[in-house]
Amino acid sequence: MTKEANMKIIPNTAKVWLIADTHFGDESIIRFCSRPFETVAEMDRAMTDNWNKRVGAEDLVFHLGDFGRGDPGQLGETLRGLAGRKRLVMGNHDREMGDAGFFRALGFEEVYDLPVLFGYCIFSHEPVDIINSKSCFGNVYGHVHDDERYIARTEHTLCVSVEHQGYAPVCWEG
Repeated sequence: MTKEANMKIIPNTAKVWLIADTHFGDESIIRFCSRPFETVAEMDRAMTDNWNKRVGAEDLVFHLGDFGRGDPGQLGETLRGLAGRKRLVMGNHDREMGDAGFFRALGFEEVYDLPVLFGYCIFSHEPVDIINSKSCFGNVYGHVHDDERYIARTEHTLCVSVEHQGYAPVCWEG
């Protein structure tokens, strides 16, 4: 099989979306980050609805870590209920759940244990410290949740933790 046969092409009409730190199924994150939900079911439903209102079936979504916790069957059901083609850049809580094979079995089309270079941008779970105003690379990341220091988007960085993005994916415009 040729290398090209293994490549998955993004259709011309597809969009690329970014999101991090959903923590589906994790009730403790509601209190930890003061999320505006009473129950984990309400949180999961709101994030699923927000996701599916934006993302199309052929769109590509990079989840930048900490997808969810709990029962693998429920996590797989949640993932299958989310629109688009989904790729995971593993976060610290994902590594506690399993390895790349575990998340592929849930339904992610690709799973990365390290940051991903997408064009001239690094998609990572945690902020990358090498980014600065003289760098030709940018960094899109999660991990920081509701930390106020990461609210502002700079020329080279963007935090896509759900707390910063209205509990919804953000469209990547390169």
